[in-house]
Amino acid sequence: MQVTILNDLDNKLTQVGNSMAQKAQEVIGNASASGMIHEEEQKIKQCYAQIGRQFAQQLSAGAVPAEYEALYTKILSLEKEIADLEASPQPMPPSGSADVCVNCGAKLHEGQEFCINCGMKRQKQTGFENMEAGEKTEVITPASMQNSPDTAVQQRACPACGAEIESGQLFCISCGNKLR
Repeated sequence: MQVTILNDLDNKLTQVGNSMAQKAQEVIGNASASGMIHEEEQKIKQCYAQIGRQFAQQLSAGAVPAEYEALYTKILSLEKEIADLEASPQPMPPSGSADVCVNCGAKLHEGQEFCINCGMKRQKQTGFENMEAGEKTEVITPASMQNSPDTAVQQRACPACGAEIESGQLFCISCGNKLR
């Protein structure tokens, strides 16, 4: 009798194990299919982009159909902006103004070591001189950030370094800790 109970238990455990293995294979198959679908969607996007570039090249050689004129004009305008930016060096901010984060463009204030919007660390750069005042200017450049687990923005002190934080800050200005 005990052997029968043990055999029944063994059979049931085997069935459960086989069922779990089958479910795991289904999940793996679904994840694999999802990944392959994503790859194929990316290939389609690349093809559309290539068609668009080829079409734009054809438009530049001849008359632009009215339905594409606004988009083509926008492309030409953006290309000119890029060429202008590449051709002329960007001036540094005037002396006394707030520095600007080169990653996100947020204004930075004296004593602020990290951007409150993106968390980029302020690093003093040598060789960049203020064109008007001739003095060194601090800029924010991408650097490794130390992010800790998400914390609420409403708190009054950074959980990593204890520095005072203001409502709405996404990153601590003293240590760069991510506050959300």
